[in-house]
Amino acid sequence: MDFGDIDTGSGMDWLDHHLLRQFLVVAEEGQVSRAATRLGIEQPPLSRALQKLEVRVGARLLARRPRGVELTEAGRVFRDGALRLLADADRLGETTRQTARGERGRLIIGVTATSALHPAVQDRLGRFRESYPDIALTLQEGQSAPLVDALRGAMLDAAFLWTPPADGLSTCDMTSESLVAAVPEAVARRLGAGPIRISVLADATFIVYGRRDGFGLFAATIAACHRAGFAPRFGAEAARLSAAIAMVGLGLGVVLLPQTLRMIAHPGVVYIPFVTEEDLTTELRLVMPLQAGGEAAAKFQAFIKTLANR
Repeated sequence: MDFGDIDTGSGMDWLDHHLLRQFLVVAEEGQVSRAATRLGIEQPPLSRALQKLEVRVGARLLARRPRGVELTEAGRVFRDGALRLLADADRLGETTRQTARGERGRLIIGVTATSALHPAVQDRLGRFRESYPDIALTLQEGQSAPLVDALRGAMLDAAFLWTPPADGLSTCDMTSESLVAAVPEAVARRLGAGPIRISVLADATFIVYGRRDGFGLFAATIAACHRAGFAPRFGAEAARLSAAIAMVGLGLGVVLLPQTLRMIAHPGVVYIPFVTEEDLTTELRLVMPLQAGGEAAAKFQAFIKTLANR
């Protein structure tokens, strides 16, 4: 194919997708005339476009034959690359549209050691993952106060917390959970299988779990004891749930936990329920920034709220 006097221009103009598609049709048809008919254009403009493409690529892509054209070795390499490029461009367009619709992206969801194990949280996250498989979910574990700070600092998209509503954040009630007392076996033998009143723990040492939160289970423990007419005596402090339960097993004290966590079996630990009239409960909530940080976050918030309202 004769290059002739063609303005080669500059840059990467050969990446014009329209021109690449024209080239691919010619490569498939093996004749410029048939390709022009298929493309709905005249043959001369198509020939000039192909010449322009070859000049800008800097290689001969098509070789003339008595009955048409065929790809050169360079042309075959270019064809394969053009097919990949156009396929990637199509995927890029679809990915962009999905992202704009909130159907693709990445979310960072905060959980505490206790909320992460709750069936309601696992159910909601599982359903969301099934409905939006192209949104990647990352769970970030922490205590309530640091997670609330992360939400306020736009470091998290949402968090599942045992907490009252926090200023400057939006909340969605998930479920109310009864508290149980995790006690050493020796204490359980004295108290029996329950249910018990919290006042029978007035002389017990409470293990501190989540003191820095200022809310959550630590605050719920203080409030429950004060309602029963005594101030809890705190002893050893545990930074993590597993450590708190291990301390109970060692006989160092008792700790109040959501009843779901009775699933955590540990040597020397017995879970005892409270009498219904004590109304010892904690609220599991989805806590979110007032303004969703993107379409995917907005989808997540709306999805969880819809399930909560059913």
